[in-house]
Amino acid sequence: MKDMENKKVLVSGASMAGLTSAYWLNENGFDVTIVERASKIRGGGYPIDVRGSAINVVQMMGIHEELNAQNLNNMKFNILDNQNNITSKFTDESMKDNKDIEIPRGDLTHALYKAVQEKNIKIIFNDSIKTIVALNNGVETELESGIKKQYDLVVGADGIHSNTRKLTFGEEENFTKYLGHCFTGFTMENYLDMHKEAVIYSEAGRTAIMYATENKESVHAFLVFSDEKEPFVNHRNIEEHKKLVKNKFKN
Repeated sequence: MKDMENKKVLVSGASMAGLTSAYWLNENGFDVTIVERASKIRGGGYPIDVRGSAINVVQMMGIHEELNAQNLNNMKFNILDNQNNITSKFTDESMKDNKDIEIPRGDLTHALYKAVQEKNIKIIFNDSIKTIVALNNGVETELESGIKKQYDLVVGADGIHSNTRKLTFGEEENFTKYLGHCFTGFTMENYLDMHKEAVIYSEAGRTAIMYATENKESVHAFLVFSDEKEPFVNHRNIEEHKKLVKNKFKN
């Protein structure tokens, strides 16, 4: 990739995809800058799996041992009925390959961030892309802060509701396909003193899950519901999201 050396790349988003993309672009000779809307690398988030080809990637990045040390092995799952009785139990061993690593999202992101910090990669916090203009020889961008700069390439790694994609291709409604289900994830107090276990209750069209890692203070909650009609709620309007979910899970 010698012809690509010193090409300037702007990566929008400093979570898993953005940090990993920036790391490997840098490894291949690109001059990389990351822009992130938040004031710092975000922590928290529900556990996710590192598996398959991703295992090879984290090994090559030198963070495999660190991630494996935080692996959430031997998670217990309890299926409840509507009286809170446990009707069945299983562990995560049946769902995992021996090489799989399950780790809280924030721990993975911070491990990737440390790997990026060791490279010649610039990170701009508290900012985001305001405008993108395609040129014959690259891309001209302006950030919300007013910084204008030209890059050879812009990578949109800013999440499911990507502003970079919207600026480039138009409203996201033109590209999404509703599959009949809505997922709400949030953190709540660990009032049941759960540890490396989950409880799950389902009925027609609705499922509730509480998922506890090794963090004694909080659990990850998931509320999932099905609906034939797609609910249109602005993804940044948290109060409208809460009203929708409360209505679906009332009684």
